[in-house]
Amino acid sequence: MALTWNSSIFFCSILILFDEKHVHVNSKFKYEIEKLPDETYQFSCAVFWISGLLFLSFMFVSCDQSFQPLKENDVSPFSMYGTLDASADTQWVRVTPLREQVETISEKPEMNVTLENLESGITAVMEDSLFQFFLPGGQNTVNVRTSMKVEFGQSYQVKAERPDGAASSVTVTIPEDFPTPRVIPRAFDGCLIRLEISGVKRLADVQYQMRVKITRPGLEFIRSVSVPYRSRIRQTAPDEYRVNINLIRARDMAMDELGALPANTKLKILERYLFIASGGPEWIDNEELESIDDLTYSLPEVVSNVENGVGYVIGIVSKKIPDNVCPDTF
Repeated sequence: MALTWNSSIFFCSILILFDEKHVHVNSKFKYEIEKLPDETYQFSCAVFWISGLLFLSFMFVSCDQSFQPLKENDVSPFSMYGTLDASADTQWVRVTPLREQVETISEKPEMNVTLENLESGITAVMEDSLFQFFLPGGQNTVNVRTSMKVEFGQSYQVKAERPDGAASSVTVTIPEDFPTPRVIPRAFDGCLIRLEISGVKRLADVQYQMRVKITRPGLEFIRSVSVPYRSRIRQTAPDEYRVNINLIRARDMAMDELGALPANTKLKILERYLFIASGGPEWIDNEELESIDDLTYSLPEVVSNVENGVGYVIGIVSKKIPDNVCPDTF
């Protein structure tokens, strides 16, 4: 802070020292002196002083922050991101100790994570799994899961606790069920469709999703890719929405998400479907989100519903509509 303050004084002193002259650096990095009127260097001096005051105020505010993600944090021990889906048979939530949030996690942390139905009191211990990404720039993550049934209209709490008792928790409410959206073909071949959605108070997401089995010599795995359509959602009436989708284009974009694959790679498409999700009362319709898959990365840090922690978890009800109205193009 002193360096910034002294710097403003120093630059003002230079302007006064040269009296009607201004020092600057030209494109060849040589010092030059130009004639300037008195008002110019006086104005410049005032600008430097004001800038110093503003920066000093900013530094005082910054120093008052209680959360420091690079250090072990007893105030906010965990971050939590993800969804609880009443339509899914397994619930997945990303839970990470904040002291490891910016580091590569090499082993599962010591923690106990539970999912509790706040109406019935039924509680399940969630199993944790370390997901390792070996690609350059990949960051390992810890996901917790449980097969406990999540019911429509019920409230749930996810709680993560360290051995020393420090804990973070989040409470979400699952929305009520809604009718299966209608797919209306807009072209003779059925490849251009209008998706009509009703009975949804908060439409959280619309995606085109594809699951593919990838086989290479000595290696076989399943990968899921998605194409977001949140930005194309149009609300037509209270609790009613419409989305226009070109299924051929959606398929092409999904294949592009797989990236370049070696020549000896074989692909088998397992599923192609439209994914629609209704959000609970915790859902915030944030324009920065392309899809609910981006909850972990795109929301600003100030958006959090985790108590004694950071992150964002919502309750959803989802529907899957198979892509079977358009002729196969693969």
